[in-house]
Amino acid sequence: MRGLRGLAAAASCRGLPALQPPSGTRIVAETPRFAEAVGQVARAASRDEARPVLTGILLEVSREGVTMVATDSYRLAVRDLVATAAGEARAIVPERALSEAGRAAQAVDKGEVEVFVDESQVSFQVGPLMLTSRLIEGEFPNYRQLLPEQYESRLTVSRQQLIDAVRRVGLLARDTSPVRLEFNALGVKLSSSSPDLGQAVEAVEARYEGDDITAAFNPNYLADGLAAASGESVRLEVRDGLKPGIVRGDSDEFTYLVMPVRLPTPVG
Repeated sequence: MRGLRGLAAAASCRGLPALQPPSGTRIVAETPRFAEAVGQVARAASRDEARPVLTGILLEVSREGVTMVATDSYRLAVRDLVATAAGEARAIVPERALSEAGRAAQAVDKGEVEVFVDESQVSFQVGPLMLTSRLIEGEFPNYRQLLPEQYESRLTVSRQQLIDAVRRVGLLARDTSPVRLEFNALGVKLSSSSPDLGQAVEAVEARYEGDDITAAFNPNYLADGLAAASGESVRLEVRDGLKPGIVRGDSDEFTYLVMPVRLPTPVG
């Protein structure tokens, strides 16, 4: 970041041409809200360069605000951000660039972030700092078809309590081994096993509405979604062991889907 400011200063001192002002659709959002939104969705972006579109974060811009979307095909994070925009735009921004802008915004207590989106690049103005990046070309997956209105079965639980339980039980889940969650009237029972280390079981008391259901998830992906949600409590919605689990915080601005891990069919 200092390098970018230094470049602008050097251009001024040496009589070089001034950097061109950004162009395109202008979006303005509150700095703290922008930083929070970026932090929530960026964790779901792919790190696999073989699928460059998924290494980016989709920005859907309308006059009502911005929707940020990221997915690595194993989980999906969607955040609606209240903002003012001069028009509509749709762009795939490299995760690194958006995360850098988010970190810059996080360092600012208050104020606004300006975002400019044109056909080939995006610029972020955070205080005196201007960050510009090229956009990723390609077609982002149709994420809206994956978003159900809501499931009938819902667990409402202390966010930190469930995060801690998932991480503890997940210590025994190696490689592709999932954490098994059994939802019932008392809350949820988590379990995992390892041929070398044995079995871990932990129960978490919570309010559960719906039929008894057993589902399994990658513990790291599930913990990521729980950590990204805001508020002291979270809602974990499930339908069966074959549909994605849905994590929501204290508002509907943020939605996180995590794909289930298929459990082996019991013999007999």
